[in-house]
Amino acid sequence: MNDLAKSVHTNRAELAISAYLASGSWAQAASAAQVSLRTVTRWKTADWFQARLKQVAEELALAARQVGAAVLVESLCTLRELQDEKFPPQVRVLAASRAGELTLRIVEHAELKVRLDHLEEVLGARGGVLAVVPAPPAPWIDSSAGLEPEAP
Repeated sequence: MNDLAKSVHTNRAELAISAYLASGSWAQAASAAQVSLRTVTRWKTADWFQARLKQVAEELALAARQVGAAVLVESLCTLRELQDEKFPPQVRVLAASRAGELTLRIVEHAELKVRLDHLEEVLGARGGVLAVVPAPPAPWIDSSAGLEPEAP
């Protein structure tokens, strides 16, 4: 394959990957790349395509997390401002409540990520065989601080 053909092939594969990640449809990916569905199906089995698909998906997920984190910080700042005494008590209470809910969701998502990362590690070490394995505690939870529920 000459350099021009390789470049066109690579560009079409990139288009297919982008279209698939945007639409979730391999048919739409083939159409966007102007190749047949059979070609995309063949690409899907290739290691180079799978590696690039995973890389692009991870890059998109990272970018989405970064944008989401910025929005969350801005939202929390706005909710904090609404707790100022110049606002009516109902607004302050609602803002405090929403800030608490948002903070809890952030913590829950972070804990879920820790658990998923651990599960992926275990699955990788065991060759994909799943068994019940206790997850590590989230790094920000200090059991010595009395945050554990008390025994009855």
